[in-house]
Amino acid sequence: PQGKKRRIYMMHHHQQNKPNSFCAIIMNGLNTHHLKIPTKFLNYLDKKLMSNATLISPCGGKWQVTIIKRENGVYMDHGWSKFLQENLVKHEDFLVFTYDGNNNHFKVQIFCKNGCEAPKPNVGNGTKKSRPTTSCPQISPENERS
Repeated sequence: PQGKKRRIYMMHHHQQNKPNSFCAIIMNGLNTHHLKIPTKFLNYLDKKLMSNATLISPCGGKWQVTIIKRENGVYMDHGWSKFLQENLVKHEDFLVFTYDGNNNHFKVQIFCKNGCEAPKPNVGNGTKKSRPTTSCPQISPENERS
């Protein structure tokens, strides 16, 4: 009986230590057409990613991306550029992906290069989107010191 309790505890403890998030800094031309999923993150998954995943933006919108395996890794491919474009993700923005293994969903948080969470895009007359600048303040050298 004692050994059984110990195994259950260790299994539970191991599951708690599994990461369910990873991050990426968007660099024009480097990861704007596809995004490599970190190998160490993939190693912790209970099951392999399916061929499609859903990205959920901070606004609750959903985008389908294909997951492809290449010789040098696993990537979010088709649909990735559209996600970036429609969520107005900019060069050097910082994205945090939180994985929900049951549904193959990734909730995505978007942060500006200054570390503040990016404001949700405004939609003007149904066609044009813009990112409001008031919610993403610029950091001046005086403000960087604490």
